[in-house]
Amino acid sequence: MHIGALMGFQRKVSAMLTQIECLPCLLNQIVKTITMLGVDNKIRKASMKKSIQLMGKTDLDKSPPEISGLLQNQLCRELEIDDPYLEIKETYNQLLLQKEKQFRNLIQTADSPLETALKLAVGANIIDFGTPYACTEELVEATLENALDLNLNGSKLGKVANTIENAEKILYIGDNAGEIVIDKLLIETIDPAKIIFCVRGGNILNDITRKDAVTCGIDKICPIIDTNSRIPGVALNLTSPEFKNHFETADLIIAKGQGNFETLSQVTKPILYLLKAKCKAVSELLEVPLKTPICKLVNC
Repeated sequence: MHIGALMGFQRKVSAMLTQIECLPCLLNQIVKTITMLGVDNKIRKASMKKSIQLMGKTDLDKSPPEISGLLQNQLCRELEIDDPYLEIKETYNQLLLQKEKQFRNLIQTADSPLETALKLAVGANIIDFGTPYACTEELVEATLENALDLNLNGSKLGKVANTIENAEKILYIGDNAGEIVIDKLLIETIDPAKIIFCVRGGNILNDITRKDAVTCGIDKICPIIDTNSRIPGVALNLTSPEFKNHFETADLIIAKGQGNFETLSQVTKPILYLLKAKCKAVSELLEVPLKTPICKLVNC
């Protein structure tokens, strides 16, 4: 991606480009999708063959989310289904909405509401159907119950709090369905008046769209925009002029999840990354053990 020419931002050397280790994971996403849909064996084999052929023709200097988008969107066209993960997204949106009041009370009564909201937001990033591990409702509930015990790796909370407080405009880029409910609570804790919330530009895996944001009430507290692209991340060269304008004029970007980290890690702009390091490539780039919770402020 020629981000420097596009946005005027410098490009880092350590860009999160697709690694050899990413390729089996990207194909496994296809396996998980077609398995979930219950297609017959003949279609499974044909879909995998086409996915492998597409991957063989794809520039591996793209980020993993860009390649994931190519593979998943091809599969959706073949199977003539627009949103394979619709039921899963609805399930996890409702699961977290049922617990919204409980978590809001936990944040509001905490000694440090911001720290509590950040820990819950990072914990909720466990809701991810694009990774090799099996995400279940039981895993999500257990993770959130223990979220306050998380030791957030990355930046000092004081610096994070000061950066958030001093920012007049924040672009908050969301990630997964269900998780978005906790994002809303973090936005409420920060100040909705200075936040613009961003969703994906189309259905991809269990990532959030405008529909999910409205379902979970984000539209009632702050404006919503989308990336204008159907990938599980933010490839700046694929985004709309509206997104680019908000990205460029924001004082701080809050980026949830691995996909946003993978696509934005080469951009020199103040960004607060909130995620769990769920794969080897990301954990090595962040220089942390696998499954480490991350609250990392960069370029500040």
